[in-house]
Parts: sequence; C-alpha cells; structure tokens
Amino acid sequence: MTKHLKRMVSMIAATAMLAPTMTLGVSAATYATFYDYYVSNPSQSIIPGKSWFTVSLSEEGSNYVLYDQTRNIKFVKSTLDGDYNFLTNKKLTQNSPNRPAIPKVNEMVSFSKSTNLATKTASYEQQALATLYQVQSVYDRYARLGYSDFGAGSSNTLYVALNSAAGQANSNVGKYHINGNLNDNKAGNLADYAWLCFSEKAQNNAVHNYMAADEDIVGHELTHIMLLKRFGWTTTTNNLETQAIMEAYCDILGELLDSNTDWRIGSESYVIKPSSGVYSLRDLRAPANTKAPESYYQGTLQFKNHTFYTNYKDYSQAIKQQPGLNYIYGSTVLSHAAYKMYNNGIYKDLLTQIWFQSLNYLSYFCKPQFASFADVREAVTVAANSVLYNRGYSASEHKKYIGIINQAFDEADIPAMRYTTTRQNQAANTSNMADFIRAESRKYPTGKYWSNGDIESYSSTIGSTSINKIIVNATFDKGYNKSFNYEIEEPYYECAGFAKKLQMDYFGTTKFLHIDENENSVTYEPRIGDHLRITSEMNSRYEENGAHSIFVSGVKQNTNGTITLTYADCNSDGNNIIGWNKQISYDLSTGRVGSGRFGYGYQVMWVERPIMLGDVNGDSFVNTQDLNLMQTLINRGSTYSTNSTTDLAYRNFAADVNKDGKITSSDKTLLNTQLNNTSGISLVFVK
Repeated sequence: MTKHLKRMVSMIAATAMLAPTMTLGVSAATYATFYDYYVSNPSQSIIPGKSWFTVSLSEEGSNYVLYDQTRNIKFVKSTLDGDYNFLTNKKLTQNSPNRPAIPKVNEMVSFSKSTNLATKTASYEQQALATLYQVQSVYDRYARLGYSDFGAGSSNTLYVALNSAAGQANSNVGKYHINGNLNDNKAGNLADYAWLCFSEKAQNNAVHNYMAADEDIVGHELTHIMLLKRFGWTTTTNNLETQAIMEAYCDILGELLDSNTDWRIGSESYVIKPSSGVYSLRDLRAPANTKAPESYYQGTLQFKNHTFYTNYKDYSQAIKQQPGLNYIYGSTVLSHAAYKMYNNGIYKDLLTQIWFQSLNYLSYFCKPQFASFADVREAVTVAANSVLYNRGYSASEHKKYIGIINQAFDEADIPAMRYTTTRQNQAANTSNMADFIRAESRKYPTGKYWSNGDIESYSSTIGSTSINKIIVNATFDKGYNKSFNYEIEEPYYECAGFAKKLQMDYFGTTKFLHIDENENSVTYEPRIGDHLRITSEMNSRYEENGAHSIFVSGVKQNTNGTITLTYADCNSDGNNIIGWNKQISYDLSTGRVGSGRFGYGYQVMWVERPIMLGDVNGDSFVNTQDLNLMQTLINRGSTYSTNSTTDLAYRNFAADVNKDGKITSSDKTLLNTQLNNTSGISLVFVK
C-alpha cells in the first residue's frame, strides 16, 4: 500500500493503498436515524465556542451507531500500532508492521445507549461524535458548492475510519496521525476512507489532541478524496509541483470550509504547547514561523523547524538541488498566496467559490497529473473572472478583485503563463530561425546523442541508459469544436521529444495546436517551426512501418511544384543521434514527403504548432474567419469561460487580443486593424 503522507509535520494527507477484495457495507439491519442528537461539548472544548452540538447517527438495538443515513457516511474501526515516524513513513520499532492496519468496513463504531453522552467529559465517544459532527458539517459545505461525490462502491458510501487509543494510556496508538485515503482494491472497486485518528491525551501533556475533530483537518482530508477522484492526485504523482499543488488545495479549501478561518491548520482542536510557544501544524499566514512535531518517540514529542517556501522561484530552485524534497514545503507557496487574497480583501465566500471553481478550469490548461503553479494561477484567474461575471460584480469591483489575485501571485513569483514575448511575425522570419539553428546546433552538436537523461545537454556516446522525454502542459486538437487531446504522442520521447524541445525553445511556450491530416481533411502547408510527424519507411506493400518526428527549420518553394523542407531531428538511426540542416522534399499534390525506399514517399500524419493569439477558430491561421467567430463570443458576453466545454477555453485564450481577461468589441477592433496592417499591436503566442 502507498502512504499518502510522508511526514508528521503536516499530519494531514490522503493515503492510497491496495486492499484485499472486500464486501462494502454492513450486514442487513434496520436502523433508526436521529437527525438532532444533542451532544455536550466537554470542558476541553473539542469544538471551540460550542457548549453542545448535534449530529445525525443511527440506532441499532441497544447501541448508537455512527452511521449517517442521510449523507451515507459510516464510521468504521481501525488500529495503528507502534511508534510511527511521519516524515519517513516508517515504524520506529522493528517488530511491528510498516503500515497501519486496513480498517474493515463492516466493523462500525457504536456506543451503548447506557453511556450518558450528554454529561460525560473527554472520551473516545465524545471525540468520535465531534468528528462525526465536523465530517457532516464539511460534507454539507461541499454539497453547497456542488460536490458530494465522496462515496465508494455501489452504495456510494463515505467510510470514515477512526483510530483510537482509548483504554491504552501507555500506547502511542493513533497519536499524532491523521490522513485520508482512497483504496483501489484488486477487484477494481473503490473504497474511500477519510481515515481520522485521535487519542484521549498525550502522555506528557504537551498536546491537547483531538485532531480528528478539527474542522479544517476534516476539510483537508475530504479534499484529498475529492482531488484523488477527480484528477487521480496522490503522492505517487511524479511531478513534485503537482504534489505541492495537491497539498495546497487541501489546506486552502480546508481553511475556507472551516467555520473559523484563521489560516492555521489544526489550531483549534490540536494545539501544540511546547515550552517555546503555541504553534499550529502549518501556519499559512507566516509559513516560515511554523514549528511542528516531527514524530512521537519513546514518550517524547519531537519538534523541528522546517523550511516552508512562499516564493515559487526559491522553491523551483530547491527542487532542482534537492530532487527528494518533500512536496509539503512547496505547498505553502500557493496556500500563503491564497491567505494574502483573503487578507487583502476577498471575502471568504467569494474566495471559496473562486478556488473551488478553479479546479474545473485547471484541466483546460494542462494535464492535471502534470499541473504547474503557473497552471493554477491561470485557472484561479479565469475562475475569478467567471465567478465575478456570473455574480454581477461591477467593473470596478471586478478590477479590484482580479488585482488582489494578481498581486498575491506576483508576490509569490508564480508566473503568468498567458502569452509569450515571441511575436508571430518574428517567429516566421527566416533569419531569426537561422540564428536559432546556429545557437541550438552548438548546444546539441551534429553526430552527438540526445539520450543522457538531461534535455538541456547531449551525450558523446550511445551507451547511455536514459531516454530523454518532454512533458507538454496542453495540446489542443485543430478546430474550436475540438476539445483537449491527451492521447497524442505524450509524453514526447526521442525524436518527438527533440522536435518538441526545439519548438519550446524557439516559440517559448508549452501549449500547442495539433492538426491531424486525416481527421481534419486538410492539406499540410509547411511552416518553419513545425513539429512534423511522418510515417517511417513504407514496405513493399505500401504499409506503414512506424513514424518519425522532425523540426522544420526551412521551407523553400520549388519550380516543379514541390517544397524543400530543411529540418533537424534525432533518433533517425534508432540511437538518438542528432542531425541538423537535413533536407527532404514535400509534394503538395500527393501530400507525401520524400520518395522512400519504394518510391511512394512518407505520409504526413500530423503537425503541431504554437497557439496563435487571434486564431479564434483554431486552424493555425489568423484571418477574417476569426473575426466572425469573435463576434459570436462578444454576443455571448463571455468573460472567459462561463461554459463548461473545453473548446470555449481555447477560444478564450486566442480571442483576448488586448489581454484584459475578457472578450469584447475592443478585441475585434484590434484584430481587424491588425489584419488591415493599421494596428500597432504585436500578435504573439499563447504560453
């Protein structure tokens, strides 16, 4: 099984594990449901500010059962034995298992009716009921946002596995540990768990510990389940930035869904009181001040100062220097920026909507499993424009709130990725391409090999074991009626990776338009900077034997109706060898490249190009057809995407000619004057 959280410093995570096939649910029984069961809040104030609270649970015979039939939430039992180091994700004792026990979903938490919960002070029952109350509260807040898909199995049940140290005063069972997880067992059935752990009291009184009853911790855990179900986000994701983004969203939404948003994780029910002061698990207001527990070992709570980042440039540099850096230290770059948005005037309800809605837009701009901080900035900005527009905010309010968001991201040095500095007419200039080729061919010399695992360098031998690859944030199919296509050559390996690397260096972008010759019924018109994908050699039966990618660096029209393509490539020999200034002919009448061994030529499969500002219809040309479609967007009154379809996201990218975050008549006027050669603007590429 895979631990979702490798640290104690946050003690908040989601765990993905492989579980044996199990039957979800409980034995057939008749339960009576109580919707307003009153529970007293003990003197330790499990839920601060309340003398009592109400929960929905069930009754079976002589027992109360923690089963909310309305929301379909079932609390089940779990155990965790031995001392546990939460940063290294290992037991500190050698004679105990390395992982917490998997809870059994048919062993539900229940209490005898003879227990007077209305008067009893701190107890396992009291804490469990408080946890149920918080899970129900956060569940309802998510439901108001429009999300309630936390359940598992055919019954769509949310299982909450409680770890308790009740009756084990000298044990560390369940102490200082909380996580949420999603089990995907071998039968392919999903069993979701919000695995919430707590103990009655820390041994040395250093901790007032009711973690599972802390609202922002519960919100954090349910957010993990949501993100895992929507995007497949776990700590097994290869991209460190994406892992940090995952944790940041859990902290941000955990705080915004908390009735007491103080931007300190675990500050209410779990308050650390060492001699040096009072701290939370993560202080999002001032992450650098966070001093959190690392582990509980041999009766002593271990504290440690950690480096939490608030600046993206610092964090990205740290990742390069420390590939194994824990992702939680980068999560505060985003969560601290969110705190600044709140502190600078975006009120709680609005900010909650913006961050929650940004998840809908994130997949427009990237493959979520490779999301970057810049992608999040784009998604949050577009979500803010949409929420503000739909709520009818005035132009001045709109400007104010977008300004606050941009300021927070700017102060965190999170880049705005919208447009390149490379101009379209500059990229089309043959002398600029010639200068680029001279520079790149020195960087990647002819006859060397692009296979040493470093995309920025080369190898002198073919004995390297690593194969280079490129990850591209997003690729659009040709045409505005197409959505994102993630099934194209992705990630880009070897020849395709090298061609894509040259494109990224030349155009300064990681977003591209994909044009498929067969699917779109178009004839390829060569353009410098193209990533051209062609079939490999045809056999004697004119069957395709594979495919190869080239980077087109020159296009020359010949008198005989053919075109000479100059190109660079690698791996043409199967060994990742680099080549420059190679040439091949292209016949417009047949759509074939070269002659091939059997005289039939190579077939053009597809081409990828950077997305051009002004190319509203997605055909890789900026012309009057784009003006006509832009008017449709203007008539719709679209401030970026108020529509859930991804094709509209493409048009919003390309149609915002003046880059002010909305599509208006000003954009059409600018594009029209540009097409008439009377505009001073410079059309660039979407970044």
